[in-house]
Amino acid sequence: MISVRTKLNSKSLSASIRATERAIGEATIAGGLKAAQRLRDAIRSNARHRPGPTVDTGEYVASWKIRKNGSLSAGVTSWSVFTNDPAGPPLEFGRIGSHPYPHVQVAVDENRDLMINDYSSTLRAVQ
Repeated sequence: MISVRTKLNSKSLSASIRATERAIGEATIAGGLKAAQRLRDAIRSNARHRPGPTVDTGEYVASWKIRKNGSLSAGVTSWSVFTNDPAGPPLEFGRIGSHPYPHVQVAVDENRDLMINDYSSTLRAVQ
């Protein structure tokens, strides 16, 4: 009979697992931020170059922000791309008697694959 005994160093394994978990978490946050920045920039570009009423769009364009929700320690992190400018919904969806000038959904549709790649490329970089 052959017997093989192994002794697992649980302290070093635990440290390694925690380090890997942290690296994955940090990569997730970085990838999400990169994707959110891409979306915000695309929305701003679309809003700046959209057809429609000739209004100064500088303040509206600048009103698009990114906010991190959650935390790495909580285990849940997401990013919001948003504006609090009341002109947003009427421009995107229109009003009664006025045409919509979509710029948000267009940005999402045009950048979906790039945002997924931004996110996944940071995860692939985790060793």
